Amino acid sequence: MSRPPNVLVTRTTPDHRELVKRFKKERDGAMVRRLNAVILMLEMADAEQVAPLCRVDADTVRRWVKAFNEGGLQALRGKKAPDGDPP
Repeated sequence: MSRPPNVLVTRTTPDHRELVKRFKKERDGAMVRRLNAVILMLEMADAEQVAPLCRVDADTVRRWVKAFNEGGLQALRGKKAPDGDPP
């Protein structure tokens, strides 16, 4: 079985510098991991290499990059359950 095609970070804003600033200030652990993956993908452009560094599957890295490309930082934020609904 062949490996899935790599996805590249195509969104230009925020840029690498701004992403690193946000990464350093972020308090939400899940968002820190997602930002780290996007930053590493900008630097390395290989989900197979980035995944072990973030302790996730390469498909997860690809999914996060795709979400970032389509919706920016807001798309990387975890989706919270509506109030009153069980998680």
